[in-house]
Amino acid sequence: MIEPRAPEAAIAVATQSVRRNARQITNGIAGVSTIALLAAAAVVPFAADPVTALAGLGSNALAGWLVTWAATRSAAGRVFDEEATIADLARDLASVRDAQVAAEMQILLAQTDATTVVLD
Repeated sequence: MIEPRAPEAAIAVATQSVRRNARQITNGIAGVSTIALLAAAAVVPFAADPVTALAGLGSNALAGWLVTWAATRSAAGRVFDEEATIADLARDLASVRDAQVAAEMQILLAQTDATTVVLD
């Protein structure tokens, strides 16, 4: 279980994940926007316990969506592989129609400065 983190620590974890997955983001995935890939890379470290990590950032809607997403993935028996998880997560994030989830995702991307991190 992930211990509660200060928002700065959660942002640092998300930023590190974006940096670690920059190659996958810049290579892209057919039919998936770069924004969805950035978002997926930022939240994938929190997939195991999104409520603890993301709620500290004020991202309650995003945390709730990620809980449901992770439960569906676990029920399907998928094993965690970071690259495959980011691809699946990006595809699903691209189809989110919940305005609050989308707004919280934009805030997280701004807090992590994800675009700049990938371009560095």
